[in-house]
Amino acid sequence: MKIHSLSIKNIRGIPHLKIEPSLKSLVIYGPNGSGKSAVIDSIDFLLTGRIARLIGEGTDGVSLKSHGPHIDKNTDLSKVEVSAEIKIASVSELITISRKMSQASKLVYDKKYDLQLAPIIELLDRGQHVFTRKELLKLITAKASTRASEIQKILKLGDLESIRKNLGSVFNESKKEYKAALLSLEASKEEVLAISGHATYEVSEILEFVNQQRKILGANPLTDLITSDLQKDIAPIQTNVKSVNHEQLTERVIALKKPELSTLFAEAINHDMELRTTLKNIREDPQANWDSTRHQFTVEGISLIRESGECPLCDIAWKDNELTEYLEKRVETQKERQENLIQHAVSISKNASAIILKISQLEELISSVKDTERAKSSKIFIENETALSEWKRKLIDLSSALVKPLENYDDEQFKSVDIKTLYSPIQVDSNLVKFEAEVKKLFPEATPEQGAWDDLTKLKERIKLVEIGEQEVTKKSTILNRATVLGQAYVNARDTVLDSLYDKIKHRFVSFYREMHGPDENDFEASFTPKEAALNLEVDFYGRGQHPPHAMHSEGHQDSMGVCLFLALSEHLNKGLIDLTILDDIVMSVDTGHRRAFCDVIANNFPDRQFIITTHDTMWANQLKSAGIVPGKQMLKFSNWSVDDGPDVHYEADMWGRIQKDLDNDDVPAAAAKLRRGMEEFSRYVCHSLKAPVPYTIDDAGTLGDFLPSAIGRYSDLLKAAIKSAESWDKTEIAKELKQIDSQRISIVNRTNAEQWNVNKAVHFNEWANMQRDDFVQVVEAFKDLYEKVFSCSNPSCQSVLQVTFNGATKTGVRCKCGDTNWNLLKM
Repeated sequence: MKIHSLSIKNIRGIPHLKIEPSLKSLVIYGPNGSGKSAVIDSIDFLLTGRIARLIGEGTDGVSLKSHGPHIDKNTDLSKVEVSAEIKIASVSELITISRKMSQASKLVYDKKYDLQLAPIIELLDRGQHVFTRKELLKLITAKASTRASEIQKILKLGDLESIRKNLGSVFNESKKEYKAALLSLEASKEEVLAISGHATYEVSEILEFVNQQRKILGANPLTDLITSDLQKDIAPIQTNVKSVNHEQLTERVIALKKPELSTLFAEAINHDMELRTTLKNIREDPQANWDSTRHQFTVEGISLIRESGECPLCDIAWKDNELTEYLEKRVETQKERQENLIQHAVSISKNASAIILKISQLEELISSVKDTERAKSSKIFIENETALSEWKRKLIDLSSALVKPLENYDDEQFKSVDIKTLYSPIQVDSNLVKFEAEVKKLFPEATPEQGAWDDLTKLKERIKLVEIGEQEVTKKSTILNRATVLGQAYVNARDTVLDSLYDKIKHRFVSFYREMHGPDENDFEASFTPKEAALNLEVDFYGRGQHPPHAMHSEGHQDSMGVCLFLALSEHLNKGLIDLTILDDIVMSVDTGHRRAFCDVIANNFPDRQFIITTHDTMWANQLKSAGIVPGKQMLKFSNWSVDDGPDVHYEADMWGRIQKDLDNDDVPAAAAKLRRGMEEFSRYVCHSLKAPVPYTIDDAGTLGDFLPSAIGRYSDLLKAAIKSAESWDKTEIAKELKQIDSQRISIVNRTNAEQWNVNKAVHFNEWANMQRDDFVQVVEAFKDLYEKVFSCSNPSCQSVLQVTFNGATKTGVRCKCGDTNWNLLKM
């Protein structure tokens, strides 16, 4: 797709403007604030329904409908419109497309072109056709994650990261659900243990307990622990009398007395003393306290360090493996303290859990009678039942605090003396004896059959929950395993595809950059390393290793990298569909020499692409013309912008048109200044293209008097060499044509008088400003002929400066871009 004509109405700073690129490249140049970028915004709006400049970071409070239209038309969006005639390869005629701000999402065109335009519109929607300095920073100096998202957005790979994030969310949610299922299962097992009286959940022990109850009830033993079989072949036993198994009551009371808890008590006190000592040492050392607080964060951070050495938190790159080594040293320093913390905290918590289970078992035994009137009317029952619940709650609080002891286990909330009472409350034995006696007095002893039946009834419900919990854990485990495998498989597949894609783009990027920087960067290399949501870019620095672009390279080199990377991406994406690239003021810090080389990159690699380029640099605009990228008539100069009228547009904005305008105004000094400056820049480019030797200056400056004679001399030498080559091959007609060209050259050069400048380089062109208009007109005509008929191709569609071609170090010919001029320099 290319643009033939463009009509802009009331967009940004342009009330009305029509431009006709005629499917060719176009340069819009002029000072900052002259309206150049408004043209880019208009094309952007036409092709995407958006204006990239008005969206993204730093655009809060800015909107398309409020700030996209011309300021005088933002209330009548129906009058804000951009239209264009475009040409696509699959359709012979021009297609008209248009878009209004009142319906920004709707691109209007003849629906008979739906099939042909669909893939083009899909590509345009990515907005990759417009490249500005803002995008330069996103591609080169941005964080790795930002660079990845920008490149993936250009290539419409944004879904890749969305899918990865979704899979990551699925994994995290699966892991969370799996842990929840495990906790639920453990809670169900503890309820079974509260009935059976066991310390740990072993199926064989629970089955043995079940069979003991079945034996009491005269039933055969079971071989498997299946809930539906627990009361199989047993007649129900019903009674209205609330009773308690006195034998089990005694056993469970004894289990909570000091003699039974003495071992747990001693272990807990020892671990508590060690834990408090470790915590005290850490808390009194500010650095140790800080390192311990962030210990887990540090451990997890090490696993997230990128291969390039970038910190996962701030994206700052460390050399080699320094960040990993630094953090591992910190972890190693804390290793002993952390192990002590974990060891003692876990041991205390484990002992607390053992007591909690014993209390739960006693509570379970009396659960069926505690809401009876007898229990409620007994002060002894109520006080001791409440004391048991409070004891259990404090132990649970203790266990919760020990999960993060450094943050939660302090002397204020958990005093040493209080910990002792948690493991063995004061008067616990006497209180338990009173409680046991009170329960036995209030409630008759349950018959063995009644107790067995009640236990099996409760176990049937609780073991069913265990079975459901085990099924849920198995299910959640399967989901977690699949999420893990799927996530890793996706990342591996994505990285394989991206590696291949980035490798292709990298080769073109390196090729463009080498061509742009010449022999100085012949060994330049680059690496693209995708990792999770990031894309690390490192480039060679003169054989001293690869580094991030902004670590070693100048701003100008970074800019040229951005341009080369964008061209590589654009080439990959648009080949065969969109032959349009828009560059909006993207060579601000690229030096003059490399701007000329950038022209060559465009000319050599994208001869059929339409470029629309804006710049405030007149010199680069002329370089684009001299390189044959943009015909003279496609040079538009913007100036004198105003709110009401927009920019003044000079449609014949090449050097000769502007000089003629000065002459029409009888302003010879202004015309002379333009001629000198224009010819000086043009002569520089000719010397570059013909490889003409020029006088060296330490500041790489020079004047027209330095460049033009060298260019003329070099041209003369090459033309004579071409004549001798033709004669050596008996190409008499070609030799005759070349001699005619030489005669024309001599005549034109004599009219410029330039060959005499070696006597006094400054005198001639310094005196131009003092000439009369008619005299200076002859000077202008002579130099225009030199410009157009000597150094440039005469084909109006080419007009490129002639260039020397080489085979290695051997000069082989002189030719223009289109090939109409093609001199052979090799002799037979």
